[in-house]
Amino acid sequence: MPSSSGNICCSCRRWWGELCSLRDSPDPDRISGCEVSVIKARWGIDGGPVLAMGAFPVSSFHGGGRVTCVFVVTMQTAGRHSKTLLQVTLAVIKPDAVAHPLILQAVHQKILDNGFIIVMHKYLKWSQEESQRFYAEHSDRFFYQRVVEFMASGPMRAYILAQHDAVTRWRQLMGPTRVFRARFSAPYSIRGHLGLTDTRNTTHGSDSPESAAREITFFFPEFDQRRWWSTEEQLYRQGHYYYHPLQQQHLLQNPQTPLAEGQMH
Repeated sequence: MPSSSGNICCSCRRWWGELCSLRDSPDPDRISGCEVSVIKARWGIDGGPVLAMGAFPVSSFHGGGRVTCVFVVTMQTAGRHSKTLLQVTLAVIKPDAVAHPLILQAVHQKILDNGFIIVMHKYLKWSQEESQRFYAEHSDRFFYQRVVEFMASGPMRAYILAQHDAVTRWRQLMGPTRVFRARFSAPYSIRGHLGLTDTRNTTHGSDSPESAAREITFFFPEFDQRRWWSTEEQLYRQGHYYYHPLQQQHLLQNPQTPLAEGQMH
């Protein structure tokens, strides 16, 4: 288990160098917890308080085999005018909800009403093999075959959502996995309001920044997480975006360009 940047592979060390240049060239403080394929990295700026965490994956080669290392970045900033970094998470509207346009639209509106930035979204339909790959870690659980078949049964709508503490906030908005529990403990959550069963429970969400990084890569291989963190996160965080009703997502706006009529955050 590596305890410093000198103990990780050359490819990951190169990405570590790029990480360290993202925010005013901070010095690496620590790399630890390399279990299987996860490398956690931390650095600080000007000794400020820890404010937020983000994550993104880096594919490389370890011992002749390809793995994906997930850099979990804890940022620090100084000054009372500092703002917490945004966090991204994966959100999925499951086939049972996509099959009903009114439910689909209701969930989409919930996302907007709760202040999430829709960075990207798309419709997709999995094959059985894709569903099996995504749920491979649960292959020994009793629900595995049921959820694999269900998630391959029809179209889904996947989102990359951004917000401060996006992982936790999206999971709170979804409500408990078990619909029966959601109806009693969180009746106004998405699952409490719209869920049918523990499998047909309307939505999925990542359970940690590490999971979000891996799952976003699975659903959106075209999305460059490293580029988003280095060039776009700050613009979204500073409010330089608007909601495009036809594309149904938030687009970046030139800071000097006023919003057109009908455009809004």
